[in-house]
Amino acid sequence: MELQSTTAEETSAEVRARVEAAYAIQLKRQGKVNARLNNKEMNLHCELPPAELQFLARASEKLSLSPRSYHRVIKVARTISDLNAAPQISLNELKEALNYRAFERLLSQLTQY
Repeated sequence: MELQSTTAEETSAEVRARVEAAYAIQLKRQGKVNARLNNKEMNLHCELPPAELQFLARASEKLSLSPRSYHRVIKVARTISDLNAAPQISLNELKEALNYRAFERLLSQLTQY
């Protein structure tokens, strides 16, 4: 595993531009940010292709995700897609969102007294 990358990192200005573009995409598409979508709006704006839907169903079962967590993973994946200027949620973006969820769960377990 390589600990140091030789590729150029994004500058703060480039990251800010991507975030602003993703925000604009969300407002244009649905009039609000992804985190504020209700279930009906999610079905409309966060539709998963069949393979990604199957993957999430398996992951949800293995990770024992609650319905709330399941929907949250989809919203995070949609946001990652928006940051990548992708029109649809990909498997990689879904995996990244699940990684964030798993990491959040691990941190929660580590900080319990």
